[in-house]
Amino acid sequence: MYPQLNLDIQLRVDFRLSNFIAAAPEAIELHHRISQLTALPADQPLFIHGEQGSGKSHLLQSACQLAGELALNCCYLPLTEIPQPTPDLFTDLEQLDLICVDDVHTLAGQPEWESALFSLYNRCRDQQCRLIFASRMRPADCGFQLADLASRLAWGVVYALPSLDDSHKKQLVNQRGKALGLTFDTATCDYILQRCHRQTDQLMEFLNQLDRHSLAGQRKITIPLVREVLGQRTRPVDPPESN
Repeated sequence: MYPQLNLDIQLRVDFRLSNFIAAAPEAIELHHRISQLTALPADQPLFIHGEQGSGKSHLLQSACQLAGELALNCCYLPLTEIPQPTPDLFTDLEQLDLICVDDVHTLAGQPEWESALFSLYNRCRDQQCRLIFASRMRPADCGFQLADLASRLAWGVVYALPSLDDSHKKQLVNQRGKALGLTFDTATCDYILQRCHRQTDQLMEFLNQLDRHSLAGQRKITIPLVREVLGQRTRPVDPPESN
């Protein structure tokens, strides 16, 4: 998947188009567009923006999962997770079929990075490599100083990805719980939504932690167990002892 990158980046196997909850019309259209991956034009990248936890990373990794199933060469670049990245990260990537760049807004205001991204954009257009960007802000609000780059990003197809409402978050919790083999009643599900972090990525991580505790103790998922795991997450860490 990464022909010239030496990066330890693993796609999350639970991020699939099949389990992405698209509630709003724009999210449904975006989901459909990504599902037709081979039809995406190389000269018109997708630009997805939304709040943290709205599902942007889910969609980008889902696109890469689908690309792999279609025998396409691709890479997923979560810019905030790559240790000490440099602009040469984008070198030769146009040889791929798909590039998904997460948190692209973090490059704004850095001339070398902006120049490298603009060059990548042009090379991908020439080589027919598809691009999907994700950002917390729409292109015009990212603060890119390179005018040509800002205009190119705005020329693409821009989607605003809204956060899920409470009913769809409940659907997400139940869906992820079922995938992990967790069973809990409605009251326990409601308790999780009321007491846990409301961002979807944090909810998913909590369910993973809940699964580990349930397996370790061979315990059913109940409100007392949820309360116990939540308490461990918020409990302060003891300071290290002095030597």
